[in-house]
Amino acid sequence: MNGMAKNQKSYTPEFKQQIVDLYNAGRTSYPQLEREYGVNRSTLSSWVKQLSPIKVSEEETVTLDKEMREESEWDGELKKAREAAGKLYEMGLDTAKIAQAVGYTVETVKEWIGLDR
Repeated sequence: MNGMAKNQKSYTPEFKQQIVDLYNAGRTSYPQLEREYGVNRSTLSSWVKQLSPIKVSEEETVTLDKEMREESEWDGELKKAREAAGKLYEMGLDTAKIAQAVGYTVETVKEWIGLDR
């Protein structure tokens, strides 16, 4: 098995945005969208979080484009890796093992935990 469900559906970006826009208009609930479009609630919730505009002020919203969302997700993964490296170092692991565990180079790990000074 490759880890993916055999009958996993694929949705176009336009379809996802249409669903998010319906939800954000405030007249359609998750249960209604589930029934009408056959998309489960956790998927709907994920789309709403990813594709909804961010309210900057009463007058202004910002919508992240695909590249910005991917960069944000990458930043989150990087932050998790840095935090994990710090915790592993505190536990006494050497930098080579930490680097292997978090998937970054030894040099990067040393920089993160302050051993490159």
